[in-house]
Amino acid sequence: DKASTSGVGETDFAQIPSEVLSFFGKLPTNAVKWFTQYRQPIIVLSALLALIIIFRAISGTLHGLNKIPLVLPIFELIGLGYTIWFIFRFLLKSTTRRELQNVCQNMIEQVFGTIEWGNSTSVDNQLHSSNIGTQQADLSFQDTSKHLEFTVQEVFGLIISTIRTIRNLRAEADIKPGVKVPVILQSENTQECQILTAGSSYIQDLGKVEKLSIVSQLPLDSNKVITGVVGTVQVVIPLSGLVDLDALRVKLTKNLSKIEKELVSLSKRLDNPGFIKKAPIEVVQNTRNNLTELQKQSEILQERLQRLE
Repeated sequence: DKASTSGVGETDFAQIPSEVLSFFGKLPTNAVKWFTQYRQPIIVLSALLALIIIFRAISGTLHGLNKIPLVLPIFELIGLGYTIWFIFRFLLKSTTRRELQNVCQNMIEQVFGTIEWGNSTSVDNQLHSSNIGTQQADLSFQDTSKHLEFTVQEVFGLIISTIRTIRNLRAEADIKPGVKVPVILQSENTQECQILTAGSSYIQDLGKVEKLSIVSQLPLDSNKVITGVVGTVQVVIPLSGLVDLDALRVKLTKNLSKIEKELVSLSKRLDNPGFIKKAPIEVVQNTRNNLTELQKQSEILQERLQRLE
């Protein structure tokens, strides 16, 4: 028995080198399989490790700079000075606050598009990610533009602007995201109507439109609606049964009252000869531009309130 046990042990011991060699021989293949199986976690961990290294490097650099005499106080003075300048430049006056708001809004729209319900994907990106981005759709719009006085870019632009306006009107009327709405597009330009008809499926899909009507004249009974304009195209959404009309009237009335107060303030400022004489030219021009913009907004709100009667 001892002899047999000794023989088995010697046999197992003799197999160890071959098993070790086999293990190292299969190591590259097993490593590749393991990396393929866990590739995504490895990439994520590697990215996190790289970010930690970069952060530590930046932190170490800043820590080293802070040890240099006068560097930290200089940076603090620069930050304080910029903060004071920013407050005086943009936050003290209503006109400059509105200017800052417009700049921020334009930047947000350029990056994300007009956002309706927490979706950071712009209308342009959604349009190109849908079937309109395929070669077949491009060809269909090229065929449409051949018979019209519009370029392909203008055709796309009209459809995208129409979708954006529908989504903005939905947001203004507090229409729930999942609710599809009827939409009327009115234009006396027959070519615009042809473009809108060609893009109707995309307008319905991206605008959450249940029924789309493209007409040359609006119906006589066009009350209780909210409207917008894209060039010479009127975008109309009937609101009966969709929203609380009384609550919407209150909301629009408050917005109109706020705009009218700002209009009075801007008008008084522009009627002041001292302001025109002493203020920088660009400040005066910005004030006039803001006045014109507010007047347009006031007219739009007044018209919308009338249509809600």
